[in-house]
Amino acid sequence: MKLNKLVYLILVASLFLIFACSTTGKNNNEAISQNDAHTERFAIVIGNSNYENVFKLQNAKNDAEDVTVILKQLGYHVDSYYDLNYEQMRIAINKFIETLSKNKDSEGFFYFAGQGGMINNRNYLFPTDVPGSYADRVIDGSYNIDILLNNLIQSDNKLNVVIMDACFSEIFSTHRGLVFASPDDIAINNDGLDVLEYFTNDIFYIQAALPGGVAMDGVSGSRNSPFTMSLLNNIMKPLNFTLLAQEIIKETLGYTDGKQRPYYKANIINYENYIINR
Repeated sequence: MKLNKLVYLILVASLFLIFACSTTGKNNNEAISQNDAHTERFAIVIGNSNYENVFKLQNAKNDAEDVTVILKQLGYHVDSYYDLNYEQMRIAINKFIETLSKNKDSEGFFYFAGQGGMINNRNYLFPTDVPGSYADRVIDGSYNIDILLNNLIQSDNKLNVVIMDACFSEIFSTHRGLVFASPDDIAINNDGLDVLEYFTNDIFYIQAALPGGVAMDGVSGSRNSPFTMSLLNNIMKPLNFTLLAQEIIKETLGYTDGKQRPYYKANIINYENYIINR
C-alpha cells in the first residue's frame, strides 16, 4: 500500500514538472513565436555616394553593400541600388512599397545611406542629382520621408524597420546632410517624424544623428560610417529593438568621441520582444 502511494506521488510530481517546464518554455520563446519562420521579408537598400551638386561621400556605397550582405544572411529578399537620381529613386521605392502591399504578412526593411536634409522641419533624402541650393528646388528634387512613411502605412504589412544613415545639419565634406533651418530652432519633439504616430502596424525607425545633428561619413579611413559600423556590429545579435538601438547609440558615440548620437523612434505594440536575427 505504501509502495503504491509512493508511485502515485512520483507520478503526480512528474506531471507537475512536465506542465511547469512546458509553460516556462512557452514564455521564454514568446519573442521567437513572434518571428514567424514563414513570414516573407523584403528589403530595399540605397547607397548614394556620387553626388553631382553637393559633396560626394566616400562610404555610403560601402555601407549599402555591407548592409545588403547582412540582410541576405538574415533571410531578406534584397533589392540594392547605388547612386540613384531622383526618378530612379522614386521608382525603386515605389516598387518596394508595392511589394509590401501585395504581401500583408510581410516584414519590410528600408535602409538609406547618403546625403539628407531638413527643410522647415521636414526630412528629405537626397538623390545624386539633388540641386545644391535654394530650398524650394531641393524640396522638388528630393524624396520626402513623410511620403515614404505614409506609403508604408498604406501598405499595411505587419512590421517595418526604417534605417537612415543620413543627417540633417550643415553641409561639409565628411557629413551626410544639410539644413535650411537653424539647428538651434530644431527641437527633438519637432523632428519631422510625426507621421510615425499614425502607424496601425509596428514600425521601428532610427537615424544616424539627432535632429539638427551631424552624421560622419567615415572615421580614420574606415570602410563604413560610424553609424553603419555600429549597426553591422549589432544587428546579428539576439537583441530586441530597444536594446539594438541602445547598442547602436552607445557604439556610435564611442566611434565619434561623443560627437554623434543616433536618434530612434518606435511605434511598437505586437513586436516588443522581436529580434531581427531570428
